[in-house]
Amino acid sequence: RLMGEPPSADGSATVIEQIADAIRNRTCVIFGGAGLSVDAGLPTWPGMARQLVSSLSDNHKLDPRITSKVEDLLSIDLLAPALALLFSCVQRGVAAQALRPILEPTGASRTHEAIKRLRPRGFVTTNYDRLSETALSPTCYRLTNSRSDLKLVPTAVQADTQFLLKIHG
Repeated sequence: RLMGEPPSADGSATVIEQIADAIRNRTCVIFGGAGLSVDAGLPTWPGMARQLVSSLSDNHKLDPRITSKVEDLLSIDLLAPALALLFSCVQRGVAAQALRPILEPTGASRTHEAIKRLRPRGFVTTNYDRLSETALSPTCYRLTNSRSDLKLVPTAVQADTQFLLKIHG
């Protein structure tokens, strides 16, 4: 038993035992978000938004009045409206160029290395980075939330290989 977890009253497996069994049987599926990549130097969504605003502003690609309005929205955790305003005022290519260095890992991810050692059955993530790919077999199913990929989810889940489902965007 982990951390002194008491046995269940009815003799059934505890949650910890069920998780351990899923890992042992390779049926475990990991659901993870931005926190999984922070140890590699990647920002969370709010951090990414703040860095993007700063980069665009510092490089004179964003009007100071818009910068101020976006920062005001970010300060009260209105991420979606802040990014919508920002992207309505900056060309897509300019934003993409500013994002590239922000989205580059600055180090290895101990978290993703641990996931790799677990050898999970699948990995479902909202992350934009590519670190999740390093935790799985190169031959795994790699799916996004596109209509065509979503049709393949039942096949991927039932196949005798790992799967990665990225549900961002």
